Amino acid sequence: MRHSVFLSVIVFIFLSYGSVWAASTKSKSAAQSTKIGFVQQNYAGTLNQSFSDGSPGYGIEISVDRGNTFLRYFLKGRVMHSEGTQNFLAGSTPFKSFYKYTAFAPELGISLYPVTRRDKGLNLYVWAVGTISYNFLELDPVPTGSNIRTRDQAAGYGYGGGLGFEFMLGGARSQSRSMIYGEVAFRDERAQLLQTNSFEVAGITFSLGFGF
Repeated sequence: MRHSVFLSVIVFIFLSYGSVWAASTKSKSAAQSTKIGFVQQNYAGTLNQSFSDGSPGYGIEISVDRGNTFLRYFLKGRVMHSEGTQNFLAGSTPFKSFYKYTAFAPELGISLYPVTRRDKGLNLYVWAVGTISYNFLELDPVPTGSNIRTRDQAAGYGYGGGLGFEFMLGGARSQSRSMIYGEVAFRDERAQLLQTNSFEVAGITFSLGFGF
């Protein structure tokens, strides 16, 4: 089911990418924007099979978007880190461990503006992304005799979506715009960590930053 949703999101984004690119090449509102922000993720998911009982994650994100006044596509990169203590599973047996988790996640997404995007003032939008990630996890201690590694790394995938705002600080300058932006989203991701194919890296993310 999650594979189908992930593939559907990716296909939809690529189809939208084509239509947005065609429209943007004919529009003066196609100026490229770059955003840099801080991110907090409050993890959720199945107990002992996610970071839901651990600490929030913190990181940075950088994105580049382009499009027109109602639909834009973006490429985003996120780096997240979390440290804490919680229970994990070795087979079906829970064990408590201190962990350090780091993830690198490139994303491809689209943003939809219900009201035409303006060069000055407040803009609101909804957005969706498809994500791939590379995940690093350190545990101390691990159960003696188990196949759980103290250091694990694995690829992951997922999708997400949410709401965002841009407060434009002035009119267009050449092909750049200064802004303050914020986003809130839910992300559902899976990684092959702890000898499983579906360790959950899901939850609510909050972003706040500056764009130009």
